[in-house]
Amino acid sequence: MSTPPRILPRHAFRARSLDGDLHRSRLRQRYLESQFPDYAALKARGAASAEIIALANSLYEDGEKRIAAELLTVALQDHPQDKSLWLALAELYYLEADAAQFAALFEAFFAAFSDAAERTELRRLGARLDPMNALFREASPTRHETIPGWLRPARPPGDDDAAANVHRLLTLSTASP
Repeated sequence: MSTPPRILPRHAFRARSLDGDLHRSRLRQRYLESQFPDYAALKARGAASAEIIALANSLYEDGEKRIAAELLTVALQDHPQDKSLWLALAELYYLEADAAQFAALFEAFFAAFSDAAERTELRRLGARLDPMNALFREASPTRHETIPGWLRPARPPGDDDAAANVHRLLTLSTASP
């Protein structure tokens, strides 16, 4: 005679799911602590998004562009309602001329913030980056435009000397008592 299959109570499946969620959460936390120790410290003390964006900007200026983008993506996962993190990541994608990522972020941003005031500015940047994309057709890119400064200080595109001077001046002004 065969034994009937063991039937588990409904809550047993939920408990397994929760255990898996807890395991994934612990793995994610370990990854963040090893990959982004500064972010983990900022997160632990409840730092403002401006500090997270400053950390991403520092990584970006040090040439760690992929890591800066990943840091902002992780911060967005933790704080999806924080518009400034979305905008900083959009600027990073714009600076890197990553049209596909910019367009995907544009769609997700406006799904989350449909009445955002930044719509026009993001469309303008998108039209400059990918003029053939239907998402950005309402905007008309201008010839001489500035980058908004959501991630880095506002400056004309390609003006690396100005960016270095601004960064130097900011560093000097924060170092003075």
